[in-house]
Amino acid sequence: MLEKAKTHSILLGLGIIFCGFSLFSIIRFTDPYTAGAITHILLYLSLFLFCVGLFTLAGIIIRQRFFYGIYIANLITSFRQAILLAVLVTGSLLLQAKGLRYWWVELIFVLFLVMLEIFFNL
Repeated sequence: MLEKAKTHSILLGLGIIFCGFSLFSIIRFTDPYTAGAITHILLYLSLFLFCVGLFTLAGIIIRQRFFYGIYIANLITSFRQAILLAVLVTGSLLLQAKGLRYWWVELIFVLFLVMLEIFFNL
């Protein structure tokens, strides 16, 4: 089982590096004012995938170190929470880009994601 965990971590790390490179390349080499819709979609998609990978890897490392348990259960929980955090980060940046991010909208967004996590834990 330890070999699977190492393999998953290595593959997840490579995915994070590729998504980070994609995100950096889009930010560095495109002009957001002249870029088309496809470029913006790819930017938010690479940001989402980068955040999912990074939060999953961090979550699984923390869970395996402090909360001993079955690896696959820790991986599923880490992945679910990473998706919710990535939705929060990507959604917040998307709202900021559209000029719709106010404190009360962000609070409702966070509360919605917290309620969704509570629902999944039941």
